[in-house]
Amino acid sequence: MGTTIGFRGAWSAWLVASIALGLVILPAVVWLVLSGVQAANGDLQVTMETTVSVEPPVSLPDGWEAAGVLPVSVTTVDPPLSQYLLLVGSRAADFLLVVGVLWLIQRVAASIRQGNPFHQTNVRRLRWIGVLLLIGYPLAVIIGGFFTNWYFSNEHSPELADGLVIGFPIISLGAILGGLCMLVLAEVFRYGIGLREDVEATV
Repeated sequence: MGTTIGFRGAWSAWLVASIALGLVILPAVVWLVLSGVQAANGDLQVTMETTVSVEPPVSLPDGWEAAGVLPVSVTTVDPPLSQYLLLVGSRAADFLLVVGVLWLIQRVAASIRQGNPFHQTNVRRLRWIGVLLLIGYPLAVIIGGFFTNWYFSNEHSPELADGLVIGFPIISLGAILGGLCMLVLAEVFRYGIGLREDVEATV
């Protein structure tokens, strides 16, 4: 009974990871194709998210007070190629990070589904997931912020540059906890491999 439940759980994890991977990659490919067609026809519209200073008067209900910065979306119609490439660059790091983590999870789940989870390959995969969450996430945020800053610079968007504030929120509690859990789980797998080798050596 326990083996059956474990198999179903591993199969479900593999299926969910595979579907999630497809749901990340497919829309990205469709977006690139559609945006290319729209750019060729001259009717491409791109939207970049950023933040704007609230120092100027902002209309808010009574009792509300604006503080710091507000998130905004800026839509540009028929942007030049340089702006389009900067938009792609601002999202590429996050995309690659998500795809990498989901692919590693899918491969770990696949090995469990095949009944062979405790091997060094999975230890490396789990460690890589931990590293991607702990280090890759901050790097992805920094890279995305760099391209976003460049997108809204005076060089590319002189009419938008004033008043925009680009932040670098590189700390994520979820990413830190997830990365630490993956590193701990990798050590559990490594310990399990050692126990299995000791048992096989004594038999």
